[in-house]
Amino acid sequence: MEKQIADRVPGLAVGVSRRGHMVWFVGIGSADVSLPTRPPDADTQFDIAGITSTFVAVTVMALRDAGKLSLDDPVERRLPPSRHTDVTVREALTHISGMQPSVRQREPVRDAWDAPHSAPHSQPYVGMLAELIARLDHEDWYAAVRRRVLDPLGLRSTSLGRAAGLPQAGRYYVPPGTDVPGAEPTVDLFASGPVGGFSSTARDLSTWGAFLADPTDEVLAADTVEEMCQPNTTTAPDGSLTGGLGLRLVRHEGRVWVGHTGAFPGTRSGCFTHRESGTTGVVLMNQTAATSPGIFAASLGSYVLEHDPPLPPVWRPAAPRS
Repeated sequence: MEKQIADRVPGLAVGVSRRGHMVWFVGIGSADVSLPTRPPDADTQFDIAGITSTFVAVTVMALRDAGKLSLDDPVERRLPPSRHTDVTVREALTHISGMQPSVRQREPVRDAWDAPHSAPHSQPYVGMLAELIARLDHEDWYAAVRRRVLDPLGLRSTSLGRAAGLPQAGRYYVPPGTDVPGAEPTVDLFASGPVGGFSSTARDLSTWGAFLADPTDEVLAADTVEEMCQPNTTTAPDGSLTGGLGLRLVRHEGRVWVGHTGAFPGTRSGCFTHRESGTTGVVLMNQTAATSPGIFAASLGSYVLEHDPPLPPVWRPAAPRS
């Protein structure tokens, strides 16, 4: 409640799950301001922006495990012709490729999202990875992610763009000095769909977090997920935020949480998992200016771990010796 008030979020959906089972969820405010008494529920779709890239990363790693690429392959070997001659797949996954948008696509000094059709290509490495998926799997990148990841995990409420038949959260911005939310325009992502084009729900993201804690070989081997969760880069001076292979690692209250955040006109999101306990914190907010969704998600998970720790495994008697 304090977060919703402080950040003036029209609709806030937060939950904590343990190995995919929601142990706590609350929806506050209104998913759609035209229905002010109807809060978001665990099946309300929000744009999840940058969390999209984690699904792309898992698909790339599955292709690596299938022998279709090496993380140390140069881009020009897999995506000819390419002007990024010294960039490897690994560097693209860890966001240290140094790749920049073209001058034509570069974000302007003003707000890059002002126009409904001006989505920036500020993360070209993710688009490159999606093109890599498309070429190696001989199908559209989203079809490959759907087949390899979303469908096997039963993530039926996670989609490229909004899905028909699901309750939807509006997209809003509450300017400083006012309590009146304005609707954000719908942005056409064009080729940047892999960067942030997915929509999802608290329930589906809980399942996604459970997968990161306890992978299924049908999607990705446990050893490979472990590889993705190893720190490769440090993005905070105090080491509290590091980067893995397509994942972010947040250190909070002595625990490491893996996942990603998302920021987009009208939405801020975070989904982070403590792998040892299988605990996932999910935060979905329909306000452009809401803050710190990653730390908020980890703090919710930490609170549940401190106040409702998982029970130890039930003792089972051993079978008699023959």
